[in-house]
Amino acid sequence: MPTDGQRDFQAALAALIDLFSAYARDALDSAAAYDRRIFGVFGYEAMATCCFKLGQYADAARYFSQALAHDDPDSPNAAALRAKMQMAERFAPPDNVVTPDPGSTKIVS
Repeated sequence: MPTDGQRDFQAALAALIDLFSAYARDALDSAAAYDRRIFGVFGYEAMATCCFKLGQYADAARYFSQALAHDDPDSPNAAALRAKMQMAERFAPPDNVVTPDPGSTKIVS
């Protein structure tokens, strides 16, 4: 049975995936305001963190990779993202770590 914390991360991940899906379909609520950065590095890093906390390390590594693809490679955040991605890859089963195309915006679910 999931803990309260796990349920929180599951709910956050589901909400982010739904938000990204609506964004991809151009179906966001026009009455709501969104910080566009959530659809780039911030959103991918949040999804990666949720997956990591849930023990879904291969998915976490993929989301960290997508966050890196949307960040300035020379930023201090990029170095932290690389370190987090490498940690997720170390915990993931070896056959499950696949780095996506950097231009890809596909959401892993």
